[in-house]
Amino acid sequence: MNQSKDTIAVFIDLQGKLCDKIPSFCEFEHNLKVLAAGLSILRIPIILTEQLPDKLGPTIDPLRKICDGTDVIKKSTFSCCGESTFNKIIEEYNPSRVILSGVEAHICVYHTAIDLLKKDIDVYVVSNASASILPENRSQAFKMMRSRQVTVMPLDTILLGELKNADDPRFKKILELLKR
Repeated sequence: MNQSKDTIAVFIDLQGKLCDKIPSFCEFEHNLKVLAAGLSILRIPIILTEQLPDKLGPTIDPLRKICDGTDVIKKSTFSCCGESTFNKIIEEYNPSRVILSGVEAHICVYHTAIDLLKKDIDVYVVSNASASILPENRSQAFKMMRSRQVTVMPLDTILLGELKNADDPRFKKILELLKR
């Protein structure tokens, strides 16, 4: 049996042609950078996916720089779980929890969350680092996910929840990120 890495994170389809259409993109991008940097401090592995990158472009630059060296899974399926490479990584890490963020919340994030639940994995969606082009679709996605037992919370709640203790020496670094 594979050794479990308790938590992993997946950044879904954060590509230029999708992100360019996100309302309040500057705030959204800031939250993605804080989340990625916080996960790195906590040493939580990050997986990047790209939906049809030949058509939608690569992952946005700031995120690629923070996640330098992270493999990118190219996909055409809406759920990341529809890609064999993604499933192999999930099997390898055997996580009890997966943190999701990305676009579009009501399509790829939603379908990935539901499919991960079917694998008996707890799913946490970062509310302020997940978006849809239409805000009402994002709201509906969060409502649908919560009804299916997906935890939807802001990035500070998720990062500090993973840290668990203010006495942890990494707390100050995380707090600095959250104050930016």
